[in-house]
Amino acid sequence: MVTRQDKWWITMSNIDIKQNRHENIQINIGEHVKEIFFEHLQGTNSYEEWRANIHRELEEDLQRQVRELLEETDRQERLSKFQRQYIRVDECSPPKSQEPIDTWNEINRRNENVLNPAKSKHISQSQNHFSTNNHHNTLNDLSDKPFYLNSYHSYRRLPESSQTTDDEININPSIYIQKYTNKQQSSIISNTNDSSILFGNSIIKSNKASILNIFDQQLLDGDYKNSYVNKHGIRIDEDGPFWPDNYQILHPTPKFLSRELIPKEFYLSSSITKSNNRQTYDNQPAIYKYQDTLKHPIIVYDMDKSARVQQIKQSDYDQTCPQLIFESRFEGGNLRQVRRVGQFEYELILRPDLYTRRHTQWYYFRVQNMIANITYRFRIINLMKKSSLYSDGMQILLFSEVDAKKECRSWYRVGHHINYSETKQHSYNSLLERDINYYELDFQLEFSHSGDTCYIAHCYPYTYTDLKDDLEHLSTTRSRDIFRRDILCESQAGNSCFIITVTDESVPLHKKKIVFITARIHPGETNSSYMMRGLLEFITSNDKIAQKLRSELVFKIVPMLNPDGVIVGNYRCSLTGKDMNRNFRHPRKQAFPIIYHIKELIQNLQRERREILAFCDLHGHSRKSNVFAYGCDGCDGPQPDMKNFLYARVLPFIMSKTN
Repeated sequence: MVTRQDKWWITMSNIDIKQNRHENIQINIGEHVKEIFFEHLQGTNSYEEWRANIHRELEEDLQRQVRELLEETDRQERLSKFQRQYIRVDECSPPKSQEPIDTWNEINRRNENVLNPAKSKHISQSQNHFSTNNHHNTLNDLSDKPFYLNSYHSYRRLPESSQTTDDEININPSIYIQKYTNKQQSSIISNTNDSSILFGNSIIKSNKASILNIFDQQLLDGDYKNSYVNKHGIRIDEDGPFWPDNYQILHPTPKFLSRELIPKEFYLSSSITKSNNRQTYDNQPAIYKYQDTLKHPIIVYDMDKSARVQQIKQSDYDQTCPQLIFESRFEGGNLRQVRRVGQFEYELILRPDLYTRRHTQWYYFRVQNMIANITYRFRIINLMKKSSLYSDGMQILLFSEVDAKKECRSWYRVGHHINYSETKQHSYNSLLERDINYYELDFQLEFSHSGDTCYIAHCYPYTYTDLKDDLEHLSTTRSRDIFRRDILCESQAGNSCFIITVTDESVPLHKKKIVFITARIHPGETNSSYMMRGLLEFITSNDKIAQKLRSELVFKIVPMLNPDGVIVGNYRCSLTGKDMNRNFRHPRKQAFPIIYHIKELIQNLQRERREILAFCDLHGHSRKSNVFAYGCDGCDGPQPDMKNFLYARVLPFIMSKTN
């Protein structure tokens, strides 16, 4: 039995300690512990000397642990200065000490970081420069600088070039205790139950956490690149692309937007003019060469099961036409399964929007191992809409890598015997729902080159990677006095939602009105991204009309509202499995973060009494031709507003009168 005052040195050993009712401590000492105990007593003249030795050893051990903790703390503080999480390193602002103060530096100070939810609540409450108490004075002081019209605390903060001191870090010591005492946790990102710390605004577990760990490890190794190429050759930077863990992207994003290619649909090459559309898959010379018949359908591609590199088994005899190779596990692709049902006939099934059973109208996939001038038949059998522009003469889009290299040719229209009708199920397929009426797109085409790599799509693909490339091009070719790129927030998977500000900084802000333009809320409506691309290039150009617009307006532009859906190849939904365009009224911040932050930005501008001249959302339509506009009626409710009724029709009226 020992008293409580001796507990501090006894408990340092691996001894079973129990406390009894008399406030004493009962110690159950095993035989091994007894041997160690008597070994310590040997060589000591007294109990006090032995106790002093133990005390000295404990102090030395404690000092060693403190030194290790301080060294680890110092290493982590150095690492934190180079953290790439939520920071863009290529848009650094001038140092704070530079005079006069750069406007961009002041914007950085006022922009708040929404990307760390653990801090955003505190920031929005204590440091929001647009609160009702003090934002008017701030704006009055800066009213001559249009780029100060951020009016939103959730823009991503850009990095300061000055060194961060320990006082500025201001980290709670308890974080260090929790972080460094658990050696099983990662030294870069600890395993915490708060998934929002790792995945931004997301409740969807994505690959972003592992990518950020790789970035941080690269920094520790002295590699300051802001991008990473994974084992499949996919390039990822701190903005994305990121996708859910239960989704596969196994191939790099195809590049089609080279400015050297000719994207005109009416451009014809010699290989196309020779094609004979009277030839069909069941009436062509090849049927006399390949006479073997398939006894049952053969699955030639499955998104979940096919190997990344598909090997085609060579036939023992020449009666079977070589099998086509399909692939869609790249950014924007959505081909779920392909079955070969004939020598030249293939049955295709599209993957529904992720976490849904429906919304299959967009398609995008790759085809290889073809033979030139053979007519192939494709049937996409699980489309959802009752009608389509294919019934009005629209053709299939195709991209040929051989034509792109030889003729600098981009996408072009192909196909004949195109039919859009209700699906007549020829054989059972477990991927199809029994309670859904499907429609099929049936078309035939010839490939111009044997062994080519071709892509087939519903509309011209435009991926999240394409958007990043376009914005990077504009950032390097446009003056920073008219073009500004920021991060509005993060998507559910952690992808950056870009917001662009275009205006003439030399014109005072109080003389300008605001125009909001957004696009790509529906991932399958890729034509809206091409409209946005042309819009950005024009309003940032040296054209006199563009200069006039910049002098009178502030453009706030969100070019891609649904980056998650674009990356995984959805047609209409986000990763919630719901249509974002049907959730503007009461968007939840975690389920629809981009819609939530756009509405908050607009509401802040309205509270500041900034006039919003127009809000235009660009879409595409699968069943209507030409260009048209939907607008707010202005006559809803018990008190119709004739002013809004007319305002909603002014822009479409002007567009209708312009060639």
